[in-house]
Amino acid sequence: MADNALIRLGYWMHAARLYRDLLTAAQLSPSALAQLRRRRLAATVRHAYATVPYYRHLFDRAGMKPGDVRSEEDLAGLPITSKEVLRQLPREEIVSSAVPLERFRGYTTSGSTGVPFTHYKTMDDRL
Repeated sequence: MADNALIRLGYWMHAARLYRDLLTAAQLSPSALAQLRRRRLAATVRHAYATVPYYRHLFDRAGMKPGDVRSEEDLAGLPITSKEVLRQLPREEIVSSAVPLERFRGYTTSGSTGVPFTHYKTMDDRL
């Protein structure tokens, strides 16, 4: 019971941080907001390269390193990932190794396009 309460508390603390960040970003000038977006993009790309095998292979095959991505336009150097490709990969290849596997929960679409698709999220991703 206490563990559940701590999990819920952690969830809401995380939600409060995200909300605070959102309010702060809403007050930024366009140039400051663009700079924030570039910093967050760079951090996301570094994290994905370091912890998600699929993205590391994708970058390596394209001859790119995380430092090559300074803006959204630089992502054009990477191939587009399709659901078909992701369907064929084991969970361990497409989720971050920085998060314990047991924290990921699979969510499967209804398959309205013909084939159901399973993607993985943690509780934090639901926010």
